[in-house]
Amino acid sequence: EMIINALKNKLKMGEVPITLHPSIGRKPKIHSFRDGWRALRLIFLFAPNWHFMIPGAIFLVIGLLLIFAILNGPLVIGSMRFDIHPMIFGAFLSIIGLQTIIFGIQSKIYSRSIGLENESKTLKFIDKYFTLEKGTVIGFAIFLAGIIILSYIFNTWLTLGFVQQIKLMLIGMTLTAIGIQIIFSSWFLSMIGIEKK
Repeated sequence: EMIINALKNKLKMGEVPITLHPSIGRKPKIHSFRDGWRALRLIFLFAPNWHFMIPGAIFLVIGLLLIFAILNGPLVIGSMRFDIHPMIFGAFLSIIGLQTIIFGIQSKIYSRSIGLENESKTLKFIDKYFTLEKGTVIGFAIFLAGIIILSYIFNTWLTLGFVQQIKLMLIGMTLTAIGIQIIFSSWFLSMIGIEKK
């Protein structure tokens, strides 16, 4: 924690060699797993960009690229042909990526609330432009788009019989899941202090 704070505040650091002597008659108070896990949790709180935001953004971008590259037909690269299975993987990556980004934002806000995080560009942007109402409207619009697609597929089944529309169904389910994620995360973020009065 001291090293991280020193780096964040751009302090000079140096190494001072010391001699350690074995303790006699006293059991060690450090527990490897428990104390190591506590240190790791602290590192996650201090570096949400590297642990959540950047990996989440990579997952989300790759997932969306896979979905839309294969939406209108198989993607052929050299002798390889990519179709429905990479698209399913893309939908999975998109949902996981967005959730990971949301975890990162929540970590940043929580870290700021307990004094670990300074005012970053991300937090300033969120404070300036994000509101509960905007998040809910955006999430509901995406959710509604997914529901409309799924309703269209269901209506097709009722009128024409069962027709395979796997790619369109993937789009509908992905949009529905992403919309729900945005709606509930908007409410949660507003509860942990994103809106300042």
